[in-house]
Amino acid sequence: MLDVNEYFDGKVKWTDSETETLRAMLGVMAPGNYEVDTAYLCTHG
Repeated sequence: MLDVNEYFDGKVKWTDSETETLRAMLGVMAPGNYEVDTAYLCTHG
């Protein structure tokens, strides 16, 4: 079972997984404007 983190009243959700060498994150957002402070650099592609 995945643990899911929810923010902005459930409009932003994300989960992550980590191995010894990799960390993967998956997030979904409902349309809207959000301001999030994070220490991780996220890239697409």
